[in-house]
This record gives sequence, C-alpha cells and structure tokens, in this order.
Amino acid sequence: MRHVGVGLLLTLMLASGCQHRPPPSIGEAWMLPNGVIVLQLRSLPPGPVAETQVEIAPADPRYADIRRHIGGLEVGQHKPVPPWP
Repeated sequence: MRHVGVGLLLTLMLASGCQHRPPPSIGEAWMLPNGVIVLQLRSLPPGPVAETQVEIAPADPRYADIRRHIGGLEVGQHKPVPPWP
C-alpha cells in the first residue's frame, strides 16, 4: 500500500472520472483522545488505486472545515467521509 497526500488523492479521484454520482464515502474518520482527527481516505475505481491516512490536529487551519464536512465528530466516534465537491 502506498500513502499519498490528500491533495494528490483528490486530484486522482477527479482525474479518474469521478464525475458521475458521487460515492457515499471516500473513507473513514475518527477522533483520538487528544482531539486529533484521523482521516483514512481512498480513491475509487475506475482510476488508479490510492490510499492515505492523515492526522489533523486541532491547531491545523483545516480542522474546523474538515470536522464540519464530516458532520461533527467526537472522541472515539467513527464516521464515513463524504466526498468533497
């Protein structure tokens, strides 16, 4: 398994023809006891297979937007990650 950055993963997903109805989930998110959000993301067929795991700390400027995109998240909770528009 090869880990790639979130930006590259999203680029691969768009370039691979993810122009049809978006999938219900592109991965999973959960929150660690210290508030860090872990994103386990994957690309979907028909494009190249890519997967990454990213940790977003509460001090990260993207933190609030990611948490809102997931629909809220609490410590220990696991949620699917909807595709970004």
